Amino acid sequence: MPPRVHISLPPCPYAKSAQRFVSNASSNLAKANKASERTVPTTTLTPKGQIPPESPKFIEVPRSLQPEQIWRPWVKGVLPVPRQIFSRTSETDKTSSKYLNQTAAEPRRKPSTTHLKAAIAPEDSERRKTVEYAAYKHQQSALRRRNLRESLVELHQRKQRDDHAAAARSAAKHAQSLRLAYAPEREDERLTNPTIHSSIHPAARGALPDPNREARIAQKRANVADMQAQREEDRRSMLHTLYVNARDFIIDPQALDKEIDRVFDDPDSFTNDTVRGMNVWALGLPQTVEQMLSAASRKPGGKAIDRDTDFGLLEKKRIDRIAEELTGGKI
Repeated sequence: MPPRVHISLPPCPYAKSAQRFVSNASSNLAKANKASERTVPTTTLTPKGQIPPESPKFIEVPRSLQPEQIWRPWVKGVLPVPRQIFSRTSETDKTSSKYLNQTAAEPRRKPSTTHLKAAIAPEDSERRKTVEYAAYKHQQSALRRRNLRESLVELHQRKQRDDHAAAARSAAKHAQSLRLAYAPEREDERLTNPTIHSSIHPAARGALPDPNREARIAQKRANVADMQAQREEDRRSMLHTLYVNARDFIIDPQALDKEIDRVFDDPDSFTNDTVRGMNVWALGLPQTVEQMLSAASRKPGGKAIDRDTDFGLLEKKRIDRIAEELTGGKI
């Protein structure tokens, strides 16, 4: 085996700087580890011998730097609206002794179970249970009466305290509103407002001059009078129209029977040019929607007789309207 030849290379110019960078990085990493150990303790203050095995702190787990968010447990259901015990309109004082005595009255006969227990023989267990049950019920009744009295008094005190606090807050807000409403103009607002001479300021001059005020008011009064007269004329016209149409009103059973006979039992009203009909279908089919719209829009029909009939109806309506205008009332 030939001898190994040793090759010498020139020194690298960046070796010292790389070595210095590695040493600085390692020292910085060691400092960071020490700081993290001081900031986030990984061991608990409680000795491990005092922590039971079923505890979650038995196994040490490093904590994170970010604090954990505390979630509040979700409470199901909705609280009912509290009843208003002390009404504003009621004049009854529910904290008075008279009301409390009437609401939670004492029993008329207070059972004395002490001498009964002593008089009962030890072997009479059934009677002893009955007496003990009666004593227990009497004790519960007294407890309920006491709770009712104390709760009414405490709730009334709480209501008075809340009312005083609400009145104080309301008075403070009202006073602050008045103070802000009547406060003088701030200096920054005065300096930044547009320049307006004090002689032409609306607050100093009052209302602006109005030379045509009287004529304008007179014209408005005349307009109001004309509108009132027109309203009265319309009401008079509607009353006259109602009077004219009232001649066809059905006001008694005889008129109703007569109208029923005329509409349903009169063969002459159902007679056309060819046959004597017995009902309304003898006069032909009723008007369609298109025909009614054409008559309303004053459009002539397709037949010559239709055009003649439409024109005659239109002329009749025009003559009736002219007569109504001339006579001043409905015809």
